[in-house]
Parts: sequence; structure tokens; C-alpha cells
Amino acid sequence: MDRKTPTETPPVTPVVTGVVPKAPIRFMKEPEDGGPEFPDKPVEFYSPDLEYQIAFPFDQAGQEELRKTIQTALPGADVRFASKDGFTRVGVWRQGTNYPEVQKLRDKGVEKINFPITSIIGVQADAPLLSKLVDEAWEKIPKRRTPEGWISKTGSVHLTSLVMQLLPPNKIVLKIEGFDDRTTPDTDFKLTNINTLSIVSGAIRTEANNLISTDTSALNWLTGFFGFVFPPLSLWTLLQSVSAGSATAPSGATGNLGDLLRIFPAGMTMGDFNMTFLYDSVEVSTAGIRAVASNLSSVKRNPSVAITGSRKRIVKNTNPCAEFTLTAVPTDLLPRSSPPPLKVKWTAPGGSVVSPANLQTKITYELPTPAQTTQKTVTVEVTDAQTTVSASATLTIEVTKQIGKENPKE
Repeated sequence: MDRKTPTETPPVTPVVTGVVPKAPIRFMKEPEDGGPEFPDKPVEFYSPDLEYQIAFPFDQAGQEELRKTIQTALPGADVRFASKDGFTRVGVWRQGTNYPEVQKLRDKGVEKINFPITSIIGVQADAPLLSKLVDEAWEKIPKRRTPEGWISKTGSVHLTSLVMQLLPPNKIVLKIEGFDDRTTPDTDFKLTNINTLSIVSGAIRTEANNLISTDTSALNWLTGFFGFVFPPLSLWTLLQSVSAGSATAPSGATGNLGDLLRIFPAGMTMGDFNMTFLYDSVEVSTAGIRAVASNLSSVKRNPSVAITGSRKRIVKNTNPCAEFTLTAVPTDLLPRSSPPPLKVKWTAPGGSVVSPANLQTKITYELPTPAQTTQKTVTVEVTDAQTTVSASATLTIEVTKQIGKENPKE
């Protein structure tokens, strides 16, 4: 059968089934182009694509940091804030808008974000946002593959469509359809990736189950095909950077959607403490994915910094200087997205420091005469950008000046 893999695929549409969601009813979604709309009845507000309610106040600098974190994962996203009764509400729209009328309705939408007052954090990712992100990923996936899963312009395997399904109360399904043209007629197949969400010890986990629907003769190569196709389509991976604070995915997550768990922050850092959110529930519904954490655990921070780079150099007797490139590697310190990311201070008695406020620097020493081995001390101090927490490290470097070929070594 003469079939062509489409160069342009239709947008992925979420297919929702099941009961009416427990999540709050959204009043109205705005037009796709972000422009104004004049419905028969007045619009009260526009609900966000992604919602956060956090039981901590964020100052202006903290809001800006969170905005930039989200916009790194979702370029061009419109991120808005509202503070009331000690809670910070964050509304995210996939695209920005220049229309003042729409901006006002979005601000009202942020104010309408409503999770239980007992929540430490609540997160809602709406189905249209998830659909858009899956669609964007699908457009980037090469549609021709070999039976082993490798990308090939002449591959016999054609990927033709992707559908995302949201199945209450806790399942997300990705379905890929395609065909193999090595047979006459072509062998059609469907790959189904079922992800079940659950709460384990306060962390959100996902377990994947893969199903294959095809002629039995194709089962052997299709079984291995999952490992090549589904990772780049991972819904979790697309959203892994969208987080509040210094969030990371819970350890031990399994399944192909494991990285999306980062849209539900594992925790955040405030002052001298790292806090881990303990989730009570996660639900998949017609509205999207919703999770709530009502408790947390905290551990005192242990900031540190290490210095990496060359520690020894041997230079020719005719060379008057020796140069070292060193890098400070901080741990458990919070950078700002806007420069400078951290407050850094390099000191090198007897040396000349280039870019002393950067994490990576170059230090030059004038060498004594006659030839000899000299030891120098370098110190770096890194201060947290959001608090006064700091850490320092000291490194002793060695320069040997002698007659002969220059020979840098660690």
C-alpha cells in the first residue's frame, strides 16, 4: 500500500473520559490567539493553564525568580501572581498577550485560584496545556524509523498519529499509531503507554504499562520499539523544569512519564532550611492533573563549594607568568536567574584575578627568578543569592619554573 508519512500532523487533542472532575469548575478559557473576545455574556475571568497556590509569601525578587524559572521551561509564557492571606497564587498561560482587557481578566483568574486553606502547596495543570506541550514534542519527533527504533529517512516504520488520553481518577495514556511498509499490505500498529499516578510516602509516583496492538508477526520488533519512541515523547520531560523554588523530581520515580513529576514541586528552600512537600493526593480528571500537599518536612541546609581545575603547572624558565583556570562548584546554594547568579568572591594573594565575581575565573602569577617551585593559596566564597547563607573553599596550587618544555599537568 502506497502511504506517505504526513510532514505536518494535526494538533494533539486530549481525549477525556469518566466522571465529572472534583477540581474547581473553570469559568471560561480565553481565545487561542490571546486576543480579546466579546461573548454574549460578560466574561468574569480567564483561568490559567497552570496554577500554583503556595502557603508562603514571595517578595518581588522571589516572584521574579519563579517567573524566570517557569519561562525557561515554557518560553513566552505569561506568569502572574496574587497574594492574599499569606498565600501566593501563581497563574501561568502558555503564551503572553498585549491586550489590556485580557491582562485584567487573567489577573482576576489568578485571584480565583482556590485550593484548600490547609494546603502547603496545590498544583493544577489544565488539559489544554498538556495537550499543547505533547503536540509540540510530537512535531519534533522524526516520523520515519527502522524496525529497531533508530531514526532513518528511509526507515520502514512510519509514525502517523499521537493521541493523549486523560482517564480519571489517576491515568494518563499516550497512543501512537503507525505502519510498517515491509509487508504487503502494510502492517498497522498501535503503541499504548499507560501511566498510573499514585502517592507513596508523600511523593508522587508513576508506573508505566505498555501495550501493543498489531498483527502477531510484528510483535517481536515492536516490543523493543517502545524504548526508542516513548522517551522523547515523555509528557513529564516536557515540563520537568516547571517548578516552584528548588524543586526536583522525587527519587525512585518509574515509568516513561517520570520526569513530569517536577511540575509538582518536590520541595523548596526557605532561609536555612530545605523543605520537602508531602503530597496527600494526585488526581487526573477532565480538567487536567491536580495535586495537593498538606504537610512538609524540613532539613537544615548544608551549603558547600568546591574548586575544580588545574592544581600544578610546570613552565619554562623564560616564561614570566603562569595562568590557572579555576571553577567554583556550589552545592545547596540558590542562584538568581538574573545576573549575578550568586555573589562570588575570589582571592589569590600574590596573583592577578580575572572576573573575581564569576564562578569561573583565571588567576595569573608572576614567577620568581631563579627557577623554583612556589605554592600559592586561592580562596573562593559563594553567598546565597536569596539569603545570607554562604560557603567557602581554599585550594593550594603549585607552580614549578624550570628550564625545559612547558608541561601543564593536574
